[in-house]
Amino acid sequence: MDQLRVFIRSKQLAYRTEKTYCTWAVDFIRFHNMQHPKYMGGIQLDEYLSHLAVKRNLSINSQKTALNALVFMFKQFLNIEVGVLSFIPSSRPATIPTVFSHQEARAVIDQLHDLYKLMASLMYGSGLMRSGVSRLRVQDIDFANACIIAREAKGFFIFPLRLRSSISLVYRALSIGKNLISITSVYHEVYSFSST
Repeated sequence: MDQLRVFIRSKQLAYRTEKTYCTWAVDFIRFHNMQHPKYMGGIQLDEYLSHLAVKRNLSINSQKTALNALVFMFKQFLNIEVGVLSFIPSSRPATIPTVFSHQEARAVIDQLHDLYKLMASLMYGSGLMRSGVSRLRVQDIDFANACIIAREAKGFFIFPLRLRSSISLVYRALSIGKNLISITSVYHEVYSFSST
């Protein structure tokens, strides 16, 4: 598994992709009683993907993710052609995600304090995911163009201008050497989140 991880990293894929692909690879190997993938091929892949749909009742998107991970492992890492696959596709209907209205989102965000409020506001205002916000660095924020450069997501996100003063406060606190614990007290003293 370590060799697969190193190979994925050499392809410069996202960390989340690495975790996902390795999780599916381990599950595939366990399904086939710990047999090494280099001794398997398309038949075993068909069995596993059909098992995901029939026995585990996974969604079509989960089955597609497993397919992508395992085809990557076979074709690119092991250099094994899997041929034409004939697995049973998932028939579970896609579920529509529940989305907060603007008022509901604001009500939740208003219940948060300090850094958590800033992080939630960044996620809601820019579309960043939790992992993107937690890995955000000062140099990832472009104040002049009002955008956030998310290296993990490999893209640009809109920077919510109403958070400019909050982010500037964090930047100033970090630049004078304050740690994250004292930033919370700086927020409390200098900036009121009720204005956001």
